[in-house]
Amino acid sequence: MESSDATRQISEQERQAASIHVSISSYVATATLGALAGAIALFTYLSQAYDLPSEFYWALGAAGVAFVVSLVIGAKGSAEVAKLLASGTWTSKSKVPKFTGQALLALTGLILLLAATAVALGSPRHESSLELRIQHLETGLAQVEQEPSATGETPTKTKQNQSKQTTTKR
Repeated sequence: MESSDATRQISEQERQAASIHVSISSYVATATLGALAGAIALFTYLSQAYDLPSEFYWALGAAGVAFVVSLVIGAKGSAEVAKLLASGTWTSKSKVPKFTGQALLALTGLILLLAATAVALGSPRHESSLELRIQHLETGLAQVEQEPSATGETPTKTKQNQSKQTTTKR
């Protein structure tokens, strides 16, 4: 290596250390994407099952923003490591504060997601459309059972006549 060369050779151990830093960032990003997908699924369910207050939407929105910013900061941290490696200035003691920011924002997003879920579960539930249909059918059935038929017989008498006809046919 010439003394005029501005870049130094990076040892294999230093390359592995850089690779581990970037890999951990990648794992955090994968977990963040999973949490973001979970937040979307959770929103879909909770918005259909509960009367949600505005606090839920604010907390969930803030969680989504924290997750997305975490992904962006993690990508910038990986780019920083790549630049340090390319320039030959990376050492195993190099610090990349963006990775710390990525992890903290992912954790903040998760806490906000849990808070939004707690707010939603404390809210009143919607009556589901199935429950409403069952109630409507039960009410209609009760009304039919109380009304006399066109022949003047009550439904109870009609059922008794049908059972008598069945026994006499045997």
